[in-house]
Amino acid sequence: MSRVQQKVTALTRKRGGKSGIFSNMALDESEEVELTKEDIKSIYAELQAISDKLREENHILHEREVKLKERERMLAISQESLQTVADHQVKVKMAALEERLKSELSQMDQALKDKTKENKRLKENFETIKQANDVMKKELLRNVHITLYSKLTFKCIGNATKGK
Repeated sequence: MSRVQQKVTALTRKRGGKSGIFSNMALDESEEVELTKEDIKSIYAELQAISDKLREENHILHEREVKLKERERMLAISQESLQTVADHQVKVKMAALEERLKSELSQMDQALKDKTKENKRLKENFETIKQANDVMKKELLRNVHITLYSKLTFKCIGNATKGK
């Protein structure tokens, strides 16, 4: 098969056996095809049309690729901006939470100190009252002893005077 026949066959297959001069040609290996100037012009025109369509499709694909790259770039910028905003919001919330917890801790620490101070004061008051109570018990016992001693002495004196 000659080079021209191979190209014509390849183009015919590629185009699905349709359209233009290629669809009307049936080539066998045994047949020799002579191409006239008109056939060559027709083939050239068809090839030129195919080339133009391919250029147009290539241009459209290139424009689409440029638009997609621009869209990807804008999405990346948008994502970066959103990430920055989200990071900032997290930092602000964490700082506020940390400040609130520090404040609560400080309040609880102060309350603990106040309770400890109050407990110490109550313990000291209890000890003072206990000591006063012990002193009063001793004084009461002493007074009871004195009273009993006085009564016994008075009875003894009374009995001694009665017995005379």
